Amino acid sequence: MDENHADTAREKEAGVLGMIFRRGLSRTLVAWFLFLALVPLALINAISYRQARNSLQDSAIISLETTANLKTHFINNWFTEHFLNLRAQATSLENTRFLAELRQAFKASGKEAGEFTKSYAWTALIGKHAADFKSLRNIFGYHDVFLIDSDGNILFSVAGESDLGTNLFSGEYSGTRFADACRKALETGRPAFSDLELYAPSNNEVAGFVADVIVDEAGDKIGVLALQIPIEAINAIMHERTGLGKTGETHLIGPDKMLRSDCAFNPESKALKTQIDTEQVRLWLEEHGKEGAQEADDIEEPAIIYPGPHDGRSVLGIHQSIHIADTHWAVMAEIEESEVFADARSLGMLTLILVGGTALLVFLLSISVARRIVRPLLALSDTTRSVAAGNFDQEISVNVRNEIGDLAANFRVMLLALGEATSASEAEDWLKTGQAGLSDATRGEQDLPTLGRNVITFLAKYLDARIGAFYMVSDAGILKLVGSYAYTLRKGLSNEYRIGEGLVGQAALEKETIVLTDVPDDYIKVRSGVGSAGPTSIVVMPVLDNGELKGVVELGAFRDLGERELRLLHQVAEIIGVTISTAQSR
Repeated sequence: MDENHADTAREKEAGVLGMIFRRGLSRTLVAWFLFLALVPLALINAISYRQARNSLQDSAIISLETTANLKTHFINNWFTEHFLNLRAQATSLENTRFLAELRQAFKASGKEAGEFTKSYAWTALIGKHAADFKSLRNIFGYHDVFLIDSDGNILFSVAGESDLGTNLFSGEYSGTRFADACRKALETGRPAFSDLELYAPSNNEVAGFVADVIVDEAGDKIGVLALQIPIEAINAIMHERTGLGKTGETHLIGPDKMLRSDCAFNPESKALKTQIDTEQVRLWLEEHGKEGAQEADDIEEPAIIYPGPHDGRSVLGIHQSIHIADTHWAVMAEIEESEVFADARSLGMLTLILVGGTALLVFLLSISVARRIVRPLLALSDTTRSVAAGNFDQEISVNVRNEIGDLAANFRVMLLALGEATSASEAEDWLKTGQAGLSDATRGEQDLPTLGRNVITFLAKYLDARIGAFYMVSDAGILKLVGSYAYTLRKGLSNEYRIGEGLVGQAALEKETIVLTDVPDDYIKVRSGVGSAGPTSIVVMPVLDNGELKGVVELGAFRDLGERELRLLHQVAEIIGVTISTAQSR
């Protein structure tokens, strides 16, 4: 029994929920609850996410800018140190005299530079100076140190590679950047940097050269002192990872878009062997022009997001220009976008979870609220439909202390008033219908027995009485039975009454209706084919015409005749009296 009751309760609850979701008001309430709860929350979270993303991007940009500026500063300082050392060596009186001696011995030998650098005289000449240059190379980490005369002949080299004894301006290495730097130093009288190149004499290793002019005591340019610097020091600066997170890196780019430093994360991306053609590189070239262009002071270096140089992953990157003598480079500092906005993504996921949880909570609460609001309205709606169908006997089970409760209370009052008005209208219609029916039953010229039967038959049927009798007053003042309905047996044998005799005579005497609800079992019987029974109530009503007694109507029923039935009897009594008088006059 308990399980059946629980199943019924669940089915009822499911039915109510189904009605709630099918009704427009419920959907509207739930939708508005969700809208009012989620839209502000979504806006706040979206603004917070946007602010967090912008803050993270700004922080990453500051970090990249700081790193790029520091590395630019380190590289500039590193080259400045070498230029200062180069100037010191190029202006050294001892080195000037050494180059002058080499030039004089070379001219005196009458040999080619290559033969001269292999001669005993060359070996004897450099013996006292070679140790100093080797010490210079070892201290500062140079790959090689050169002395070159003004005609481009390499007359001295610490490493002694294949370029020793060749002519940089006319020989096989005349097309190198090393040769261009030496020419520029002789032409301008200022230090020059060759940029990096793959230098064949050094097994095609990446190398850079700084060169400065040597001037003798007479002020003549007698040659160039050059230093071959390796790339390892540049790579060490660029591979320093401070401030770059897990995926950040920096690299140098030249105006030909070729790397000037090895990539830390991609071993295959080597200096002068890999071209980088990213949006940031193109932007740098557009802003600062070709090689040798000076950086404008009013140009703000932009930070942008673009596909990265290696695997196409989006990166946030900036650039910082470097000018080394007349050589133009750029420091590219980049970090993967996914790392920059990792915290923002976590915030976004947390926001989605928060919005989803809020949506679920608001949805459940809104269902509960909507159910509390809509269920009473559904009850009122069902009641109105029943009332519209004519059923005014309705119980409104809405007990809430709010406006809906007030509406239900007012509806109860309205329903009660409407029921009373309808009952009164129905009662009035019933009375009028009874009067009209009785008029139809007594219409025409009828003798008294026929009139009596028609009157009592109509009243018995219309009032749902099971037995009836109609007595008329004779000239002798005797009440005689002139019409009956289902009348077969009564207590005593007489069908006549004197005024004041029995209930019939008493009603005639008092000219008042007598209603009897405690009828003796043997007073009168209603018989049918299967048995007989006594009525439970008796109504005896005198019939008058202008106060004159015309007869008595006696009706018996198996129920108590109510106020409506008695009212009809009182209203038709005068009609019956007039009808009897009319019949008697005929």
